[in-house]
Amino acid sequence: MIYYSLLQLFQSWDSLTDVCAANPPRQIALYRFLIAIVHAAIRGPATPTDYKELWKNKQLGSHICDYLNQ
Repeated sequence: MIYYSLLQLFQSWDSLTDVCAANPPRQIALYRFLIAIVHAAIRGPATPTDYKELWKNKQLGSHICDYLNQ
């Protein structure tokens, strides 16, 4: 198991396949927390097409890191 800081997680955005927590409730809370950060950084996708385009954006992780560094 490798531990990442929040910034490291988003810097490694394109190479990570999953994040995990100690138990299912914490896992759900972790996912919700990360989703909230992503939505705040990108101001949320407006349409399903915008959502699909997010996953093609190679700069998404660095954009989120910029947001976190503010």
